[in-house]
Amino acid sequence: MKTLIIQSYRRHDVPAWIDRCLLSVRAWAASSGHDYLLTDDSAFDLCGPDYLAKVGDNPRSKTNLCRLELIARAHADGYDRAIWMDADIFVFAPKRLVFEPADGIVFSRETWLWPKGEGWEIIKTLNNCVVASPSGDKDLGFIIGAIRHVAAHHPIDHNFRVGVDLIRGLHRFMHFDLTSSVGMFSNHTVVAIAHGREGLLRLQAIHHQAPVYAANLCASDHMTPVVPERDAHQAMDILQATRGEVINGHLGASAAGE
Repeated sequence: MKTLIIQSYRRHDVPAWIDRCLLSVRAWAASSGHDYLLTDDSAFDLCGPDYLAKVGDNPRSKTNLCRLELIARAHADGYDRAIWMDADIFVFAPKRLVFEPADGIVFSRETWLWPKGEGWEIIKTLNNCVVASPSGDKDLGFIIGAIRHVAAHHPIDHNFRVGVDLIRGLHRFMHFDLTSSVGMFSNHTVVAIAHGREGLLRLQAIHHQAPVYAANLCASDHMTPVVPERDAHQAMDILQATRGEVINGHLGASAAGE
């Protein structure tokens, strides 16, 4: 299956941890026999002037549509499958990370840990940090059309309106396939990895209920509190050295071994 892995990030002021994430995905793509494309903000032109004018200067709203248009372009270029992966995804067990062929579009399963009172809130949903779509998928064009419709006819006061909240709403009725092999680590989980906070890591594992071999680290500057860059690198070092066992080990040895 001819597959293109797609990522995008600006060309200037790239944080070192983001560069490390991008390199991990590029290396995994090469070792898996996939083609790889890293583009930049110039890809926003695929959204068209009307959409760009409506969402304004919000790169996340632009990316929400751009990622899908990049996938559609890859299909038009002859790829059997295209897989978008966010720039802050870090592959730490490349030999284990495999996206099995699917008949339709696939998103990432999200297990999000957030402080609530004296404990933790666990949110289980989907996320569009990974979008895998085979050529000829019937839902890709529909989702693109839905995003464009919302932008054209409704106020866009948050990027979620043309992104993950819209897709989560569609998922209630369309039941997209979800992959569990790419985790979604909140900033609190990233810090917990860096500092060995086993209780939180155990919660992350047992609520996700499946081993992860890559993860969106969610350490960007829009999170509160911001993950210090030294903690992001420390978490990445530990994930890479253990090939994810720092999380997966809480599932039991049989679930996560390499």
